[in-house]
Amino acid sequence: MREPRTGLIAHRSRKLVQQVLLVLGLVYASCVTAQNVVDHNARVSVDIDSGSLHVVDRLKFPSTSKQWSFLLNSTLEISVTSGNARIEPDGEGDEDLRPWKLTLDGSGDVVVSVVGVPALTISDPTRGHISSAGIYLPPNSGWLPIFPGYRVTFALSATLPDGWRSISQGDAIPDLSGGEKIAWRELRPQEGVWLLGGPFNKFEARGTTPRLIAWLRTADQSLASRYLKAARGWVDVYSEMFGTYPYGKLALVENFWETGYGMPSFSLMGEKVIRLPFIVTTAWPHEILHNWFGNSVYVRGGNWSEGLVAYLADHLIREDSGSGAAFRRDSLQKYRNFVDDGGDFPVVEFRSRHDAVTATVGYDKAMMIFHMLRQKIGDDHFLTALRKIFQTRRYLATDWDNLEKIFSEVSGDSLAPFFEQWITRTGVPELQAEGVTVEDQSCVVGQLKQTQTSEPFKMAVPVYVTFADSLTATRHVVAMDSKTHEFRFCGNAEPLRLDVDPAFDLARRLGPAEVPASVGEMLGSGRKLAVIPGASGETRQAVWRELASRLGATTALDSTLETLPADQPVWIFGSDNRFAKDVLNLDDLARPFALGNDELSLQTHGVFVARRNANSTVALLSVPDAGDPVALLSLLQYYDAYSFVAFKAGDRRASIRGQWPVNTSPLSIALANKAVVPALELPQRTSLVPR
Repeated sequence: MREPRTGLIAHRSRKLVQQVLLVLGLVYASCVTAQNVVDHNARVSVDIDSGSLHVVDRLKFPSTSKQWSFLLNSTLEISVTSGNARIEPDGEGDEDLRPWKLTLDGSGDVVVSVVGVPALTISDPTRGHISSAGIYLPPNSGWLPIFPGYRVTFALSATLPDGWRSISQGDAIPDLSGGEKIAWRELRPQEGVWLLGGPFNKFEARGTTPRLIAWLRTADQSLASRYLKAARGWVDVYSEMFGTYPYGKLALVENFWETGYGMPSFSLMGEKVIRLPFIVTTAWPHEILHNWFGNSVYVRGGNWSEGLVAYLADHLIREDSGSGAAFRRDSLQKYRNFVDDGGDFPVVEFRSRHDAVTATVGYDKAMMIFHMLRQKIGDDHFLTALRKIFQTRRYLATDWDNLEKIFSEVSGDSLAPFFEQWITRTGVPELQAEGVTVEDQSCVVGQLKQTQTSEPFKMAVPVYVTFADSLTATRHVVAMDSKTHEFRFCGNAEPLRLDVDPAFDLARRLGPAEVPASVGEMLGSGRKLAVIPGASGETRQAVWRELASRLGATTALDSTLETLPADQPVWIFGSDNRFAKDVLNLDDLARPFALGNDELSLQTHGVFVARRNANSTVALLSVPDAGDPVALLSLLQYYDAYSFVAFKAGDRRASIRGQWPVNTSPLSIALANKAVVPALELPQRTSLVPR
């Protein structure tokens, strides 16, 4: 990543922006003219002890309509304090939100008072939270009136406990009530208003546009600096790729429970999450990019933004380092691990992630759809379409149909069939190569088959042939619209090998031989057995049984088994398990041993190791004597693609991790009668990152 462009121009621009925002904060919403935007000017007082709030909200409506329906938190009361208007209940509503009707008897602004203890679920802070730990009030909690179908602009100030700061979207402006308080102003149409509060320490990068800020609950300058430095680079990269960053600030906010949320102009991350070393180079760029796609180009209907952002952040980072194919394989491996025919659903129906299946379909499968789209139309058209989406759909609700139309316009071809197939169908194709032989000394012939039980997918299958006169494989494309397609590829020399989709460019179900045993395979498998060491004692066995229950596994003592079953995945719990030596291929588990390229000891490390066993997979989970296996299992979710993972006692980051090599694949076929078949060398690809 490159450092942002700074200097005199950037410094003067930032000063000008600050002056303009100050004027906008002093002049109440005089420029709000959009016909679908309601403007709020709200002052909020929050009582932490009682959990109550009092909001005085001046409303400016976008038209002369006399009737306005809105929703409010079900336990809050609202009344008109100024303006020619009447408010009355408009139905029963539900336990969360209650409908109201506002009738205007004249013209002008209306000031309302909202008071009470909002109905919030303390056990589920995502619905809203007020306590001594902090304040989190999302738009859908109804702490401010919600006018369905309308965007909002706003000015917001908050009276909070001493030492607390308020945070929202928009830009900071002086609070006209005096003192050192700040208010927030946002004139870009928003989907709602967030209010956060807590005892934050503020850290800000110098001389940047937009303003780069970290609000942390501890005075951790080193942590703030890492995130702010990364933000500089990614704002620069994405601004060059798609257009200027759409907000006045970009902020990291430390939350009091574990989250990874991206809101317009700020991200809310849990105190443990942000301290995981890899988050600053993975989740942080992902949340930054959402300010372009998802938090300024808004999502309507199916949530396309997560797949797109995963492709342009998580995948882009790996692609730029030369490991894009490995990342795509890992994503397809998740689909194999977590999604079966019974649990699958169309991508267009994805709204948000709430389990492994929804995450895999909404993020990984959707990411692969955007990758296939890029292969279909080319890098230039792909980037041009994304820039056009950002330019023309900013602050507008945007669905898959809007995306399809823009990609079609830019590419010059109708992409409706492509989108229709990949986002409305369930499932993915399964590929098989058959009858592959060499003819006429320089030609390779055979069949490609789609072996899934569903109807064939229309798809362009990349096939690479390595000929004796070149180290680099030649790329061919097989256009399939039926279950079987015959191919013939000829060169100027003897064909040595044929590889079908070796770079994992297609959304497809991988075969077991294409992927290594992994954490995700063991977590995602349905029917599984957990083997508990009989020598561990009743207390420890109870811990292992609780872990097995969390995994949804049946249990058996190691003393009751002669051999391990070969027809289902098997967890081996504990280094004192009599099957542990077999998984590690060791005779003495008390000694240090090699795992990958590193050495470790079962007495000092928590360890996961998975290996293929006949037709199934066996995994060892071991912790030191005082270790907590449940804690180790919770950490493994971040390493789902790995075959082995090890943590030093007390560490939250794996000190050792890796994948077993995949040396054979049914889609990689040796053609020459030679002792050594050359390694596959694919044509070089360029990253989307600007150079």
